[in-house]
Amino acid sequence: YLLDCFNLITKTDKQSLNLQLPCGTGKTYIMVYTIREALQQNPDEKFIIFCPWVDLGKQTCELFVDFNIKTSFIGDGQHTIKDDSNVIICINASVEHIPLDMEFKYGFCDEAHHLENDESKVMSKINQLNCQQIINVSATFHDQDDLDYNYPMRDAINDGYISDYVLHIEYFS
Repeated sequence: YLLDCFNLITKTDKQSLNLQLPCGTGKTYIMVYTIREALQQNPDEKFIIFCPWVDLGKQTCELFVDFNIKTSFIGDGQHTIKDDSNVIICINASVEHIPLDMEFKYGFCDEAHHLENDESKVMSKINQLNCQQIINVSATFHDQDDLDYNYPMRDAINDGYISDYVLHIEYFS
């Protein structure tokens, strides 16, 4: 499924994609793999990843640094984009600090279900950026009719990629 998503991203003509995969199936690794493959073709490419929360953004940033990808973090009071960065990890609310004249091969929106509202000011600003393609990833899109890729949780469990779950409900009197 990871390679299916990569192939969809790299082979589609669509300017925007919605990929729905359950928690724990590696949505961030899809981003890393896609970006690493693109950088092998052109080491000067730029990419941007939007995250709704600082903790998630910093975790994503650490993963890219672990893969030796030059990364800048924008948010939490940091607004400087390093000249040699290939990847910018931007907290959604800090989108205003991204220059409109920067060119990005891919723009990824993590937890994209938070940006589905047609009146989302953040998504409006993201759409103003110069991205060749926007890839929205989430485990829980509200609009299930507009998915380009869907890997259901039950399939991920049955395929052995994530653990099955057991609910324990306790009642106290």
